[in-house]
Amino acid sequence: MSGGLPFPKRRGEFTVKVFFTDEQGHHWLVRQNEAFAPILLTEQMQVNIIGRVTEVVKDTPHLSSSECLKAIHRAQSKMENPPEEQVVENAIRQIAPMVENGRQWYAVYRALCDRKAVETDDFHGFAALVARVVPDHPHLPVGSELIRLATGSFRKPVALWDRNDAPVRGKRFEAYLRIARLMLAQL
Repeated sequence: MSGGLPFPKRRGEFTVKVFFTDEQGHHWLVRQNEAFAPILLTEQMQVNIIGRVTEVVKDTPHLSSSECLKAIHRAQSKMENPPEEQVVENAIRQIAPMVENGRQWYAVYRALCDRKAVETDDFHGFAALVARVVPDHPHLPVGSELIRLATGSFRKPVALWDRNDAPVRGKRFEAYLRIARLMLAQL
């Protein structure tokens, strides 16, 4: 394990994460904020470590090895076990007020795919699920519209989304990313 590493957040901003290697030799970036799951680094990811933080001046203490392992084990457990139907439906109800147009449901769909709660490429099944759970939502998803968003980084898990390879740009990308991350946190 090495110390905290700055990780690009937005242009000119960085977040600090702990680079950690688990018992199986997998590499992770672990956030100190427990609200966010650790990020499993894969060979397909383009990650640049631009430095090592030797001192952080703030109230939050440094993550210990045991804290990193606990966070990783929680994340792995979530990845292996799809959430129960009731949890999925409650999460959809919680996120629905944030969805401002039908295409933003793609962020919810992708988060559910990441957690294995819906089948990948089952856009019409997902649209039917949302229509059943929040039938009065003013912007219900349409499967054919969601299919159009399944390009570039949006075909990948949310943790791999890249604003430079996404089908939407700027504030629109940030809205999709915010919805997807909040949905993952609900699950």
